[in-house]
Amino acid sequence: MKLLIKRIIFVFLISFLNFVLLTAQSREEARLEKEKEKILKWEQKAYDKYRKKVLKHRFEMQTREVQKRMKKSRKISDHFNRKGSRPLLKRIFKKSKCI
Repeated sequence: MKLLIKRIIFVFLISFLNFVLLTAQSREEARLEKEKEKILKWEQKAYDKYRKKVLKHRFEMQTREVQKRMKKSRKISDHFNRKGSRPLLKRIFKKSKCI
């Protein structure tokens, strides 16, 4: 009987030890993954900031007339690109056309 209890306790301790080691590894992996995501987010933010600066510089290089044309064409393209994304309430309660 005592031998059986000792074996059960031994198996329990071994399985518990394995569980502790596995969770320690998964925590480390999770920490590394989180750190990678943080670095990617920082790189994306830096790229967006640089890209915005370049576009602003390209716009400022142009003459006033060209800047007006660029602004007008950007407004038109923004209008057409935004067409599918109307506010939710306007999409739900749109006026029905009488035929």
